[in-house]
Amino acid sequence: MPVNSVLHINANASRGFTRPELLGALLVTVLLASIAIALLQTLEIREQIQQALDDTLPVRHAVARHILDLGDVPVDETAAGLDPGAGEATSEFLQNARVSNGRIQMIFGNHAHQRIAMSRLDLEPYLDEAGNLAWRCGNGPEPAGRPLAPGARESASGIPEYYLPAKCRP
Repeated sequence: MPVNSVLHINANASRGFTRPELLGALLVTVLLASIAIALLQTLEIREQIQQALDDTLPVRHAVARHILDLGDVPVDETAAGLDPGAGEATSEFLQNARVSNGRIQMIFGNHAHQRIAMSRLDLEPYLDEAGNLAWRCGNGPEPAGRPLAPGARESASGIPEYYLPAKCRP
């Protein structure tokens, strides 16, 4: 077999990708990157919401102490035994966490992701037969027992469900 024919076959076989193949590979890469970016944003927002929930723990403890000691819900932060401004600048992502007739209304601030900034998420206390207190997060499932906050319940979350932690989703 002549040497030239072998070289000629290898030279034709290594011409590279065609333009449609390169465009297809680029399209797949862009699609995967956009899915990854959306997933990372969702995870970042869920992490911020969870951090905000953790940062409201002192407010939840004060409301729970008031309920268990006095048998009714506090109307505001002062009635719960907190300083009047205790709900302001509660954390990096919260603008405030206010007590309103036993409910804790969390308002996300400007440091939170733009998709949840200025949105609200409520925590509502429930008391079961054994005297245990549980919190309903947003429009999540109702805990056992009866709701303690008076009045009609309005939508307890202005945040799209897919950003909320599982315990806060219906």
